[in-house]
Amino acid sequence: MLKRGNPGILTVLGGPEVGHTPEKVCKDCPYVDVVVSGEGEEPFRQLLRAFLSDSLPCCLPGTTVRIESRILSQAGGPPLDLAALPYLFHKENKHYISSLSGKVHYETLRGCPHVCFFL
Repeated sequence: MLKRGNPGILTVLGGPEVGHTPEKVCKDCPYVDVVVSGEGEEPFRQLLRAFLSDSLPCCLPGTTVRIESRILSQAGGPPLDLAALPYLFHKENKHYISSLSGKVHYETLRGCPHVCFFL
């Protein structure tokens, strides 16, 4: 419905529900523009930068992209160096951390093909 109302919206999917069958997802779901497979932090950052500069890249590692009627896949890149990521709970982020006070955060999965669950 979002795509019908605004065809220029970028639809990006990722995670275990779609990442293992990105070409099938793109073929079956014409409203999907990009599927990210594997670690998504770096490809998603690059996708956002490209989208904001009005150019959707077709060769980002770990992505499957719809370009008009073509579906193009690129193999994943090297594993992400977690030490290179900014530390969320650093004192410079104290405003963000304090804004979380009194809020509940949760993550949920539906229909994982790997039957994942958290205890």
